[in-house]
Amino acid sequence: MTTWTAPPSPLTPAQKRLVAVAGFAAANLASEAVLQSPDLHRQRAAQSFVGANLVSNVRHVYTYHTQVRGRNGYAGNDIDDYELAGGNPHWLSAALVAYTVWSLQRMQKNDIPLFFISLKM
Repeated sequence: MTTWTAPPSPLTPAQKRLVAVAGFAAANLASEAVLQSPDLHRQRAAQSFVGANLVSNVRHVYTYHTQVRGRNGYAGNDIDDYELAGGNPHWLSAALVAYTVWSLQRMQKNDIPLFFISLKM
């Protein structure tokens, strides 16, 4: 039986930062596709996906700013990984919160429910 082991290839700091934000970018891009497509505004699965993504954005930021890496078993999240790779976690946090607020404003304007609750006031 022949086995092959890949040689270690350490990522550069820029590549590590890219990996840390890739999940945010993919999820927010998919949410943006839902918000830009009027046909998906009434689809419950699409609404739930957008809502889960927006909650995830806020939860990541909240956890980053309220938990300490290495304490009580907390290993960190993607924002922590971004910081460890040399990125500015405060800019990333601000971008996530800003995108979330902007998305909620557009959802309210277009009457797209958030978890089946209308945002119209």
